[in-house]
Amino acid sequence: MSEILITGCKGMLGSDLAQAGVALRHDIWACGTEQFDITDKSSAYQYIASRKPKIIIHSAAYTDVDLCEKNRERAYNVNVLGTSNLVTISRQLDIALLFFSTDYIFDGSNSSGYEESAEGKPVNYYGETKLEAERIISRELEKYWIVRTSWLFGQNGRNFVKTIVNKAKETTELSVVDDQVGSPTFTKDLAKATFGLISDPAAEYGIYHITNSEYCTWYEFAETILKEQNLGCQLTPIQSKDLNRAAIRPSCSILKNNKWLKLGYAPLRSYKSALKDYLRLL
Repeated sequence: MSEILITGCKGMLGSDLAQAGVALRHDIWACGTEQFDITDKSSAYQYIASRKPKIIIHSAAYTDVDLCEKNRERAYNVNVLGTSNLVTISRQLDIALLFFSTDYIFDGSNSSGYEESAEGKPVNYYGETKLEAERIISRELEKYWIVRTSWLFGQNGRNFVKTIVNKAKETTELSVVDDQVGSPTFTKDLAKATFGLISDPAAEYGIYHITNSEYCTWYEFAETILKEQNLGCQLTPIQSKDLNRAAIRPSCSILKNNKWLKLGYAPLRSYKSALKDYLRLL
C-alpha cells in the first residue's frame, strides 16, 4: 500500500484512478479544485505537504483540443504552469510524480506508430503544452513516470463513444472522420495498468505508452459502437479538413507499448473488448 494523491479526481480518468486506488487498498487523496488549484503553487504546496503522499498521480489537464487553440493562456496555465508547480513541490518533498501525456505530442507522419523514444512534434497547441510539461518533468525530476495514452473513453465526462451513441439516437445519418488513426483506450483499463506500473519495483522511471490493443480510424470506431448498440444510423466517412476545426489532429498517432511489454506485462485487451464492457455501463 502507498499514500497516493490524485489530481483531477472528477475527470474521466481521474475518477477511475481514484476508484482503482481505493479498490487496491491504497491510501488515496482524490483531489479536485475544491482541495487546491494546481496553478496556485502556494495553495498546492500547503495541501500536499500536509498529506505527505509518496506518489502524485497527475491527471488534471485542460484537454479540449479545439478550445486550447482559442484559450491558450488557460491551456498553458493548467497544462504547463500547473504541472511545473507539482514538479517543484514533488522535488521539494521527495515525492514521485506520474504524469499523463498524450499521443497528440506527435505530428502523425509515422504511419507505423510511435515508440517511447520518438521525438515529439505536435501539430496543435494542446500537444505543445503537454510536450512542454513532459520536458519540465524529465529535466527537473528523477522520480517520475510519464504515461502517454490516447483516445480515452470512460464513464465520467464527454467522450467520442457517448457522442456517437447519443447522436445516433437523434438522427439517421452521421459523418465521421476517416483519416485519423489511433488506439481507443478505456479509462478503467488505463487506471488498472497505472497502479500496476507504480507498484512494480522492476518498473524503471521514465516514459511509457499505455493504450488498449489494436487501432482504428474514428469512422471505424463509430462503426463498432453502432454495431454493439444495434443502432441503425447511416455513417458517412469524411476528411478532417471537412470539419474546419480550430486544431489540427495528427493523421496517425498509434502508440507502441514497447516498454510496457518489456516489463513482462501482457498487452492491454483490444479496444473492442473494452468497449463492450464500457457500453454496459451507459
